[in-house]
Amino acid sequence: MRTLAHLVIGASLAATLAAGTAHAAGSPDPKAAAQAITTVYVPIGLTRAVAASCDKVDAAGAAAHAAALDAWRRANDADRLERLLERAMAGFGTLDQNRSKLDGALTAQADALIQKTPLLCAALPALFGDKTFALADKAPAARAVLEAMAGTMPQPKTLYTAGQLSALAAEGWRQAPPGDDTDRTDWVSKVLGRTGLIAVSGRAIDSDTIQQWTADRQSLWSVRCDFADDTEERLFRQQEGRDVVVSGHIDRVYDFELVTLDGCRLLDGADGIAKANLPDDAGLTPKPKTLFSVGQLSALGAGLLQRVPGKDDDEKSEAAVAAMQQLGPVAVAGRVIGSDDLQQWLPEQRSIWTVSCDFADKTEEARFEQARGRDVTILGQVSRVYAFKVIKLSGCRQLADAGGIARSDLPETDLLEYRPPSAEEVYAGADKGVPADQIEAVLFREQFQIGINPMGGGTYTDRNEESYLLLKDGTGYRYDFAYPPTDLDAAQVRRRAPQDWSRWEHPDDTYVMTAAAGPKADLPSFTVLKPFPADARLDHSYYYLNVSQGGVTTRITYVFRPDGTFERHQSGSFFMHSLAGTGPDGGSVGVSGGGFGAVMNENGFSVGGATKSHDSAGRYRLDGYALQLTAEDGTVTRLRIGVAVGDAAAPDTLNIGGTSYWDAAKE
Repeated sequence: MRTLAHLVIGASLAATLAAGTAHAAGSPDPKAAAQAITTVYVPIGLTRAVAASCDKVDAAGAAAHAAALDAWRRANDADRLERLLERAMAGFGTLDQNRSKLDGALTAQADALIQKTPLLCAALPALFGDKTFALADKAPAARAVLEAMAGTMPQPKTLYTAGQLSALAAEGWRQAPPGDDTDRTDWVSKVLGRTGLIAVSGRAIDSDTIQQWTADRQSLWSVRCDFADDTEERLFRQQEGRDVVVSGHIDRVYDFELVTLDGCRLLDGADGIAKANLPDDAGLTPKPKTLFSVGQLSALGAGLLQRVPGKDDDEKSEAAVAAMQQLGPVAVAGRVIGSDDLQQWLPEQRSIWTVSCDFADKTEEARFEQARGRDVTILGQVSRVYAFKVIKLSGCRQLADAGGIARSDLPETDLLEYRPPSAEEVYAGADKGVPADQIEAVLFREQFQIGINPMGGGTYTDRNEESYLLLKDGTGYRYDFAYPPTDLDAAQVRRRAPQDWSRWEHPDDTYVMTAAAGPKADLPSFTVLKPFPADARLDHSYYYLNVSQGGVTTRITYVFRPDGTFERHQSGSFFMHSLAGTGPDGGSVGVSGGGFGAVMNENGFSVGGATKSHDSAGRYRLDGYALQLTAEDGTVTRLRIGVAVGDAAAPDTLNIGGTSYWDAAKE
């Protein structure tokens, strides 16, 4: 099957090339050039467009789509061919300018294919094996034409790692004659510039810079590229986070550990280039000698802040940093708790301090974010020690294997604290928690405020709801979990969160709480929630409604029947508005479909739609403060429940899971 996009692009390329300027003798004629570009452009562009179309209709399968695309590209040497194609097309300015039209044709073809047969997304490896996408067999002839169009690039004779170049640069500065910095920079740059055209290997850490990375080390110096042209700069940017080989001439060698290369070009590899016979060890950072937990590293930092001299926190911090930098690169183990923060997590404890990262590159930053909630080991250099219990590391990157690094034997106990338990950690099991006869009462308070939605349009509700579980032994606990107290492991909560426990008294009609810190507070605004008799029945519908500041409306409805059956319905919508519109004379444009709509006019930009609904049904059982829902598929959910005032068989308000549900008949 020859795709429509193939025909459209072939005709477009032939016309564009024919209309171009005359070419040097030996260059391919427009028809041959169009055929070569089409042969490579269509399979590469169409596979990418098909994967993107599949992502639209099957977002959950995005990883599988990407894997199929990556496998096809490796099998067809697509990276090298695409770089060659970019260079060939760069020689034809009008062609490069019109590439968006070519990409549009491919996207339209891919969207039509997937919309017609969406099941293809589950079989992309087989689809990409079709002759339409066969590139490897057709590439040799096209490659020859594209190479003629791109021209020949001079090949360097020697390949240096960024570490070897770092060692050369450092030695050059060591031998530089005395003088001011400019004169010494000129001298070192001139000496190293005699190497001529060289190749340098390393990792592209940003849009123009290379460093050598090994498993646990990196080059002391960086190599920055001044590119030969815009195409080479664009090709390099596409490789960020990958290992690359570039060619260029050494231009400047600065004593702030930077070498610049002039005329940089991205190479397809280092085949045929002799490797420099130089050790690179001197140009690499030392290996990390010690693996610290976050608690151990923070114990070291906290101890230094106490001992080092200094008039204020800034001076003490600088002295502590200077001392800790003597460790060299450090390996630190902990759990990712934020976009750049690491904390030590033990079964019941956590480190009081955190480690915060400045990352070696954007790829490492993305890897860290993807590891959120998991334990990792990172490598970095201490750059700041803050008195507010944060240690900053620069050049952070994850270590795949820290097994060869000796573990620190520093104590850490004093820098650990009990970690507030999650609901899952203190869930004892159904009716295996606090015995019902030990519960004095459950208190509940709610406050509602209405605010103007900052995302534009309408208002939002601020629900402030809190509960206390009072036990007959005179203690009380601020209770934030959705399941019933008869499922709570109270002993573990007392141990891990003693600050959340108080003592209560009931001298009159009001409960009075004495906090762990000592002060007393009566709780007149709290309502006492009553439990239900075992196997009580309801014959009512109750709803929950909330509008968040982001413009998302959530509605949950429970229908309880006297035969012991229930239905649960959850639905929602979203709406956002921005004042950035088309302007007074800009007209109006809108799109809609699939439960989504957007419009832009002179008043601004608005977007809204429905969120995915969730429905379930089954049987319910009431027993004290416990509501047990058994869905038709066998799933069991246990929620705490209580009734404030009114008829227990048909109350106006139910407290379910710690939040209020209202009588739907009175909405």
